[in-house]
Amino acid sequence: MVALTALELALKDRYGGFFIEQNVRKRSKQSPSERAPSLAQLLEHMVEKDDLTDESLAFTKLYGGSVISLLYESKASRNAAKENCMLQPITLAGIRNSLAHGDPFDGLPWSGLLELIPDLIEYAYRSYLLEIEQG
Repeated sequence: MVALTALELALKDRYGGFFIEQNVRKRSKQSPSERAPSLAQLLEHMVEKDDLTDESLAFTKLYGGSVISLLYESKASRNAAKENCMLQPITLAGIRNSLAHGDPFDGLPWSGLLELIPDLIEYAYRSYLLEIEQG
């Protein structure tokens, strides 16, 4: 739970300005909590707008496989699931929500989560880390 909270805070720090800028343009009368991006929105932004791919994560380079489908549910797959009455896929935001709200049956540790989350945070801050390395 702590790792997922750290990920959410890091993504809000890194990408939250994008959502604030969007909300200012809309000039909606939403409360501040409604304007704050959710973890699902932040992860989707990471993939769709910040060009995150499986190849850019050390986790998938080391272990193989794909984690993009774990990060968020694309609109196309969401619509297909609704049409076919399928269950929602497991995503990081769903895992966080079930842990945070006390799901007594699915609250077990998730394999690889503690290795994936630092890679995602590092990806989000990659430009800042590059600046530090270059001095």
